[in-house]
Amino acid sequence: REREEEEARPARARAVDVFDRIKQIGEGTYGQVWAAKERETGEKVALKKIKLEYEKDGFPFTAVREVKILQDLPHHRNIVNLKEIVTGFSAPDARANGAPRDAGNTNPKPNPTADEIFMVFEYVDHDLAGLMQSGSSFTPQQVKCYTRQLLAGL
Repeated sequence: REREEEEARPARARAVDVFDRIKQIGEGTYGQVWAAKERETGEKVALKKIKLEYEKDGFPFTAVREVKILQDLPHHRNIVNLKEIVTGFSAPDARANGAPRDAGNTNPKPNPTADEIFMVFEYVDHDLAGLMQSGSSFTPQQVKCYTRQLLAGL
């Protein structure tokens, strides 16, 4: 009976304080992205903080759409994997304890609050947008390869 009650309860989201941020790797219209490591496993991930400050009605529709699409897609090597959604912090005293730690950040940002939401992605060294913004030109073979990868992801 206890097991049935446990299974009936919704899963509780983990807190972002289980990750150590390494460095900020991007920022866009919809949020900031950090390279991070999970403390327990050492796995490198990408943390995307969802911007909530301009939302009057709760969670941004664009983020809901992104989460829904990524959860519904089958796992594919050409599509970044959304691992989980985490919240600002786990305990009332987490901020006093300095969570989440920010490894090597010389200009620390304020610690997250309970109303902040983060998407946790598998970490990838490069993405197509970053490669295109780097200013380097692509060979015809690279264009073919990237096009094949894009089409395979569809």
